[in-house]
Formats: sequence, C-alpha cells, structure tokens
Amino acid sequence: MTPRPGKALCQAHHDQPREAAPGLAVCTWHRGKALECLSQLPVIHDVLEGYMPVSTGPSSGMVTTSRDPGLRTNTAAANARRDIRNCLASWVSWATQIVADTTDPRTGARSITRRLDVTPPPTPRTTTVTATFLSKRTPSHPQEQQVKVTRTDLNPAVPGLDLHALAGWLARYVDWFLASERAAGFADDVLDTARRARSVRQCNHVSTFEIRPCPEPDCDGTLIATVRSADDRLPSVILCDKSPLDPDTGAQLHIWPAGEGWHNLGRKIHKRQIQ
Repeated sequence: MTPRPGKALCQAHHDQPREAAPGLAVCTWHRGKALECLSQLPVIHDVLEGYMPVSTGPSSGMVTTSRDPGLRTNTAAANARRDIRNCLASWVSWATQIVADTTDPRTGARSITRRLDVTPPPTPRTTTVTATFLSKRTPSHPQEQQVKVTRTDLNPAVPGLDLHALAGWLARYVDWFLASERAAGFADDVLDTARRARSVRQCNHVSTFEIRPCPEPDCDGTLIATVRSADDRLPSVILCDKSPLDPDTGAQLHIWPAGEGWHNLGRKIHKRQIQ
C-alpha cells in the first residue's frame, strides 16, 4: 500500500515504505507482529530447554572447573534462549529506568519518575547463592572454594526470570513502546529475536522424554531419551540420569547411542524383566 502524501512513515524496517498507524511510529503490521512475537518468545524459550543436554552423571552438588567430556552442548539453542532473555529484560529495564529522582526540601518526600511511569513487572528478588568450586592449584589435592553469586533483578543472564510475566508486561504497554523514540528498535529487536529463535527450533527437531528405570544392576536412575532428526550433527541417545563416569576417561557408562546401542539396551531390559 502506497503511503498517502503528508502521512508519517513507519520507522521500522521495510522493503517498501509503509504508512505509520495513528499515534504510533510504526505501521499496523509491525504492531501486530510485535504482539504476536511477544506471546511466542517465552513459549519458544521453554521449548528450547528441551533441546539442551540432560543432566550427566550423579548429582554431587559440586561444580567443577573441568569440562565433562560426556556433555554435549547445543550452542544454537543456548544462544537463542539467552537472546530471548536479553530482549525481554533489556526493554523492560529501559522502560522502567529512573529518569528523575528528587526530594522535596520542605517535606523530605522523595519523588521517583521512570521513563514509563507504571508499576514494573514482577521479578525475582535479589538472592545470593553459594557455589562450590574445585581449585586447580594442586590437581592431586584439589581444594574446595566457596563462591557467592548474587542474582540481581532484571539481570538477563539469570534463567529464573519469569519471561511470561515480562512478555505480558511488554505487550500491555506495546503502544507506548511503539510511539517512543525507540519504536523502530523495539519492533525490529522483538521480531528479529523471534525469527532467529524459531529458526533454531525448526532446524533442531529435538525431543527429550523419560522412558523407564535404568536396567543396569544397582542403579536407581531413569533413562532419558534425546531424539534428534536424522540430519542433526549430534546423534540420538538414551542416557541414565544417574550414570556413573569411567574413572579414566570421564565418559558416561550408562549411555546407549542410536543404532546398535539401542539394540543392546533392549536386550538388557528384556533380560532384567525375565529375571
């Protein structure tokens, strides 16, 4: 549709100019797509969690500084989830940033003005957690070190943010964002983040689900299947969530790759059932 003479143009990215919606700096198409993507982003974030590797090895409550050779990381999914958190949290942070903080000299009353002067969305309280690390100073006699990590409200790096609440809050005030001086940046960022996240979701086709108890003797773990498409660079695999590690190589012992490994697992399960 050709913009009418004298009408404001949409400031977001277009191959052809479009007329801005009344009262907004972007067109009605961008407004509708922004709302659609805001509803999808937290859902895609949740779905992509299933594309991440399952927990490997018995839980010891300890984080080591060495990389577990049995852990395969889906970098694309991890980056997409990080980008979704960054997108939602950064726009909420920008909108609720304090732009004026004054105190009445007569009454002492404090007045705070935010860029968007409304109640911010619910966020996790700032908490401090203690993690235990192994020092590499003496490999034969590693020493435990206690490290305190503070999780701050609206920190995009914190996976525990309620992304559904953040996205819902942004959708509630979407017209304010799309009429602001950063309307084009907001619309393009939300749409681009959703597009990249959807592409990761569509190309992975990964599903993770529990199967049954582990058939290995004296193991109370649960078998977790991670099924990937045939053209995925990583293989489909079944892994026990309490699998012990080989003391020499660090490899998982209760693990069965697709193919012959699954045939062997089937025989183990059948043998245990008839015992």
